[in-house]
This record gives sequence, C-alpha cells and structure tokens, in this order.
Amino acid sequence: MTSLADKIIALRRARGWSQEELAERLGVSRQAVSKWESAQSVPELDKVLQLSELFEVSTDTLLKPEAPLPGGIPAPADTAVRESESTSQTEPQEQTEAPICVTLEMAEEHIAKRKRASWWIAIATLLCILSPITLIALFDMIVQLGEGMVIGIGMTVLFVLVAVAVCMFIYSGFMHTEWERESFHLSDTARRAVQTQQTAYRSAYMVGNTVGILLCLFSPLPLIISGAVSAFDRILLLFVCLMLLLVGIGVVCFICVGVRWAALEFLLANSGKRCEDRQGDIFENIYWLGVTALYFAISFYTHDWHISWIIWVFAPLVLSLLTQLRKSMNQNKN
Repeated sequence: MTSLADKIIALRRARGWSQEELAERLGVSRQAVSKWESAQSVPELDKVLQLSELFEVSTDTLLKPEAPLPGGIPAPADTAVRESESTSQTEPQEQTEAPICVTLEMAEEHIAKRKRASWWIAIATLLCILSPITLIALFDMIVQLGEGMVIGIGMTVLFVLVAVAVCMFIYSGFMHTEWERESFHLSDTARRAVQTQQTAYRSAYMVGNTVGILLCLFSPLPLIISGAVSAFDRILLLFVCLMLLLVGIGVVCFICVGVRWAALEFLLANSGKRCEDRQGDIFENIYWLGVTALYFAISFYTHDWHISWIIWVFAPLVLSLLTQLRKSMNQNKN
C-alpha cells in the first residue's frame, strides 16, 4: 500500500528531478510540491491530471494505494526518511522564507498588472498637470465674470481633478501581485521569456523616452513664438494651456514606457535577492507623486502658474539621472 505522497516522491526521483524542477513543470511553487510529498496537502484534480501526464502513468496508479508503480520503481520504503526530507525542506522555508519560484505565468501576470497600473498612474499625473488649465483659461474673463467667480470655478475644477487623480494613484497602488513583495527567483523558462521581452521592448522604451523629452523641451515654443509676435493676452493664455497639454502628454509617454520597463527590470534584477536587498520598485511612482506635490506647492505659494510649469520640463531629465545613479550604486554594492 503506497500513498500518493510516496508515489510523487518515487516518480520524481526516478526522473532525477528536484522539487523545484517538478514545481516549474506544473506551474506551482516548490512549497506546494513539498506539502504534497509530506502529505500535508493533496494536489487538486487538475494537478493530479498534470502529474499523470508528466509521469506517464494513469490517475488510478497515482490515487489508488494498492496500485503498483510502473517499471518496478520502488516507493520510499522509510516513511521516517521521507518525512525527515520533507521537514528539512519545509522548515527552512518557514524560518528563512525561501524564495518563491516565479513561473512564466506568474511573471506574465506581474508584467500585465504593471502595464495596467502605468495607464492609471499616467492619466492621474496628466490630470494633475492639466488641473490649473480652467483657472488659466478663465483669467482673461475676470472683468466679465468677476474675480471671485473665475477663482471659484477654476479652483473647483482644479481640486476635483486632483481628487480624481489621487484616487487613481491609490487604486494603481493595489495593482500588485501577491508575491511581488516577497523574496523570489525566476524559473529558467520565465527568465528567458522576460529577457526576450525586454530586448524586444527596448526600442519602444527608447522611442517613448525620446518623444517625452522632445515634448517637454519644445512645449514652451508656441508661447515663445506668440510672445515674439506680440499676440493678444487671450492667445497667450491659450498657448500656456497648450504648453501644459504638451508637457502632460510627454510625461504620459515617460510613465507608460517607464513603468513597463521597470516591471521587466524588477523581475530580472531582483530575482534571488532578499526583500531588504531589492531595488525600490516603486521608486518612479514616488518620484512622480513628489514632483506633482512640488509643482502644486510652488504654484500655490507663488501664484506664478505661468512659470512653475517649467518643473515638468526638467522632471524627466532628473528622473533619468537618478535612475542611472541608483543603478550604479546597486551595481557597486553587489
């Protein structure tokens, strides 16, 4: 009479696989395989079917205690040895928090979530940048509407847009995978796939950053031209709004390509590292939140909305420098 746990051990050993290798083939964690083999849990029906196909045996052979293993494969004769092996593999995991084996499916789920989060973060940042546009656009109508009405409408729209943006920032913060803040390592299949994706995405990443930099750098151009030709005040205000829109689109480009690239970098750079030694994967999110807060603090304090926008021109350049500096520091540490 041989239990399912003993049969899994015997069939795995017969093929020379470790628990980690079996887990990768099944798309589960090594801890799950360890629990099956120590009889702490039983694999679900779909995993039993996968085990049956993987080991090339029938489900009856696996599930029926009286069914012998094919080819004369011996089952573990010493239950104490089996339990000792399982205990030695599971106890260190509980004490030292052994890294989770991230399969290809898990890696793709992480990348997909961060991609969706990038749009929420980008749109939220865009709303923050565009929030003063109503106030700026109505500034020329102070005489007709009155200063109180203009400020009231403008500030109401501003605070509504900022409130929506804050909600979007908070929502995007929940778009994380369960294992993302745990110690992990990529399976060989997942690592190769992520490296391939990063290589294929490199050109799009460079294009997105280039477009973002150009939009931010040339966003004041319409305003400069209008000033040179002595345009009307209303035209100048419209060009200020256009400038903010161009800056906002440029920042969206930075965030969308940057967050997805950071997701790929996160998987490759932090595989096998302890949680406390990992790079800060939320660095860019915190940075853009900080830039937004600085923009509003300066703008509200000085009331120079027509000048404070310059923050968004230099913010991407500073981010690029900080990112490179952070990578250099991590490489030197390693």
